[in-house]
Amino acid sequence: MSSAKLPPPLNIDGAITYLERCRLTNRHGDERLFVKVFNPGSIGGTPCVEVTHISAGFDWDNGKILLSTERPVTLLSPEDIAAIRESVKGGQSWHAFKHHEQQANRIKELEAEVARLKVGAAQAPHAVGK
Repeated sequence: MSSAKLPPPLNIDGAITYLERCRLTNRHGDERLFVKVFNPGSIGGTPCVEVTHISAGFDWDNGKILLSTERPVTLLSPEDIAAIRESVKGGQSWHAFKHHEQQANRIKELEAEVARLKVGAAQAPHAVGK
């Protein structure tokens, strides 16, 4: 991953201050909220999904403001992100990478099954001809 320093997490006061500044500079009043989506190698506008609902968390989510989006946003592991970046550098897509990964896993499973069958065949008593 990049060693760039990330900004501190945004609290609600900081978010309100920023949104009010945006409202003052963009007087349209019809700006919408979006969540940026990690999609390296894309061309055009920033990949994002629209926020459809904001709610205050309770119980285990107490102290959180939760944003719901029009489509699911999933978490990728740092290893997945690094693999995506490398795949994109090589001209590959995330979908091609995931397909390759699935095929490699399937090959490992089949090789393990063949090894189990060989061990089983070697341990099985051979039929004696009559």
